[in-house]
Amino acid sequence: MNETAKSASGKNKSLFFSGVLFLSGANVLVKIIGLLFKIPMSYFLGDEGMGYFNAAYQIYTWLYMLSTAGLPVAVSILISECRADGNAPRVRHIYRIAWYTFLSLGILGTGIMLFGAGPLAAAIGSPDARYCMMAISPTLFFICLAGALRGYFQGFLQMAPPAVSQVLEALGKLLVGVLFASLAIRRGLDLPIVAAAAISGLAVGEAAGFLYLLLSRRRYEKKHRFFMLTEGESKSTVHSVSPSRDILSRLVRIALPITASASVMSLTGLLDLVIVQRRLQSIGFSVTQATAFYGNYTTLVVPMFNLPPALIYPITTAVVPLLSATIAGGNRDGVTRTVQSVLRVASLISLPCALGLSLFARPILRLFFPADMAESAAPLLAILALAVFFLSLLTVTNAVLQANGMAGKPMIAMLVGGAVKLVCSYLLIGIPTVGTAGVPIGTLLCYFAALCVNLYFIIHHLGVYPSVSRILLRPAFAAFLAVGAARGLYSLLGGDAAARPTVLTPIAVAALIYVAAVFLFRAVTEEDLALLPFWGKIKHRLHKNRKSTENS
Repeated sequence: MNETAKSASGKNKSLFFSGVLFLSGANVLVKIIGLLFKIPMSYFLGDEGMGYFNAAYQIYTWLYMLSTAGLPVAVSILISECRADGNAPRVRHIYRIAWYTFLSLGILGTGIMLFGAGPLAAAIGSPDARYCMMAISPTLFFICLAGALRGYFQGFLQMAPPAVSQVLEALGKLLVGVLFASLAIRRGLDLPIVAAAAISGLAVGEAAGFLYLLLSRRRYEKKHRFFMLTEGESKSTVHSVSPSRDILSRLVRIALPITASASVMSLTGLLDLVIVQRRLQSIGFSVTQATAFYGNYTTLVVPMFNLPPALIYPITTAVVPLLSATIAGGNRDGVTRTVQSVLRVASLISLPCALGLSLFARPILRLFFPADMAESAAPLLAILALAVFFLSLLTVTNAVLQANGMAGKPMIAMLVGGAVKLVCSYLLIGIPTVGTAGVPIGTLLCYFAALCVNLYFIIHHLGVYPSVSRILLRPAFAAFLAVGAARGLYSLLGGDAAARPTVLTPIAVAALIYVAAVFLFRAVTEEDLALLPFWGKIKHRLHKNRKSTENS
């Protein structure tokens, strides 16, 4: 490799890692803003209003996944290839085709939600949700156009504009949504209209993010004169521009499997929405009561459940290249050790989170939400929290299979899990003695079934047999000890009758006990710790301090 190529490669790596860091920070900020949005919305709208809000959002999410899950990635891949070749005309051509493709999808999606709001709301058993669907419909138009621009910037390894646009979208949703909802309440409008006013903040936020990306693209092209020539290549080099049909065909071929995979669980969630509404009404719930339950569940229970697995994502990011390198080197023993290690780490992180969130569901919810809403959601979160363990291991096993060149296997697992969820939800919710508890139970069984399928593939195709003792039993003993002690301390401090922040003390104590118990039961090894983010820096610092102590 010549010095010019090395320089370009180093520049690309620097852009990539700084971009990933930027996106990670933006994602954390977006999650915080999202929580700040849901807290006032739960007070403004209550369970029923959030039911209208989340029903419309669920349909929007599915259409959004179909429209933009894979295409921005496909655009970024094609533009990245052309950028590397210095083919400026082809980059312009790809972007132009992507722009009109996304424009068409945006108009189609917006039209479906706007003009089909009535039939869609009636189909899910919540007719008054149509106002929210109409209010959120323009969001699909702006988010599709923004998708083309995101793919463009990602193709140039420019992650800052997409990251900033996400923050702008979240801020718009928060500020405009809260403002419009409060104005609607002051005017004494009906609850479905108030919910529609709140959800309209999404459209304003997406419009702001899109305009920022559009202006950023113009600035970027003006600054760089839009020359995508590799270093040392003549500006007079002639490049061919592929026919539009070929480019569009390649976009579809790249995007289709990504879109299909991403939309499976979104479609399952949409079908689950229909099942929940219909089955609850079949056992005596009114439309309003069913809508209120769905609003409570999706506003309080689901977001809390999704927080712990976020701790696993950095591990999955690290394990794919690690496993790929080990496989390329033909080190089968290394593959087995790495798979066992990553499963142990996921178990060590997720088990205490699952047990703690289950046992402390009520006080944790009371920290953020109104007492009556927290009281309704707590039993459901106590059940769903146990699925944190299965979802975390499922995420890791997905990464293991992808690193081994079996990207289609997780798709099969998710289809199986989705089918289990739909069948179990339908059967369980229809039993009056089970009722609403059937919703989290169905999700729990969904992730359990999908995990079992993935483990079968790992055992059958990789020949790796996960150690039950090291992956499950030892972490479980440590987690039960820590969470049990925390629960006892919480009772001594007054339990649910105590002030809301009281729960933070037992949680902190549980964390300390758990860390000590993990090492006491030898549930973790140094090889496991190497998979954790920043462990290398911590180990280097400890080694440096030890050397300094010895020398002194």
